[in-house]
Amino acid sequence: MASTPTARIQRSAEPSQYQHFIPRFILNNFSYNRSPRNRRNQRANNMLHTIDLSGPTAKVVDASVARTLGKVDMYRDFAKAKNQQGLENQLADLERIAGRVVAKVRKGFEAGNKDVWITRPERDTLRKFLFIMKYRSSNMHKRFYHETFEDYTADDREQLLEYVREKGFDKPIDVWFDNIKAILELEMDPGGEWMKEIRKRAYPADAEWFVHHTQSMYMALCTPSEKGDEFLLTENGYGIHEGPVSGQLDPSTGKFTATSYTEYHVFAPISPRLMIVLRSFLLPDPTEDNLQEIREFRQTMYRNCGSLHNNPNEANSILADLPISKEASAARW
Repeated sequence: MASTPTARIQRSAEPSQYQHFIPRFILNNFSYNRSPRNRRNQRANNMLHTIDLSGPTAKVVDASVARTLGKVDMYRDFAKAKNQQGLENQLADLERIAGRVVAKVRKGFEAGNKDVWITRPERDTLRKFLFIMKYRSSNMHKRFYHETFEDYTADDREQLLEYVREKGFDKPIDVWFDNIKAILELEMDPGGEWMKEIRKRAYPADAEWFVHHTQSMYMALCTPSEKGDEFLLTENGYGIHEGPVSGQLDPSTGKFTATSYTEYHVFAPISPRLMIVLRSFLLPDPTEDNLQEIREFRQTMYRNCGSLHNNPNEANSILADLPISKEASAARW
């Protein structure tokens, strides 16, 4: 990874920060308190059981929530003379609001409620948060964190270069910061005008990704079927999807370039026993598939999506029979 470009650094009195790409309120759901008697400093005492894979064998290591799954100044804009941590502050605002929604869902589940009801604004906040979690990740940081646009090698390189020529960005990370800011500041109205707005405001390919992520899937809650089982939270835990990826391999360089990418399911663990799963509308739904017209339309769209891949007959979802539906969005794994 490239070092912070010195040409961009402005004098600033703002101190460096360790900035989490998975928020502390999520990490705390997976944590334990090493000094339960010391309530006055509980945040500092929250610890995680982590798996260290850096050596020849895996090791279980205890790590502080305060210094896990983050980077120093990850969202700091060194190009600014003032308010370099402004984006981190905006992310914290979303985390605070989304954290209340997640807590409401988790507490309802832990209380044994069959249904957890949230309002439309809460739903929109949660959907925005889930996409931001995917888009703010360490993988996205690696995608955009380069000294020059010549170093940008993602499969949308030509499209991005055309966009920055039009908008006048200096570095790839400027595009990333601007996209995050655009989504954070977006008002998601019930009429759907926000979709037009984000397409005008942000990098088109990633704006379309946000719209698809928000509008083409529905949310479900999943929990392990065995009482002793728990979900693991990994560094890329909010970037994992289930679905086919097709592409081309350059034999001279060994580089793989994706040409088709389908998300049938997207996963978001929020506690050891609870995961939010986003499920594509392309997949079977027993509450709707009794209607022939809807079933046939869904099957046609599913086949059309598969036809974009190298091997259409194999571009299927391995979780198509997951026992969830839009009407009863819950399942046990």
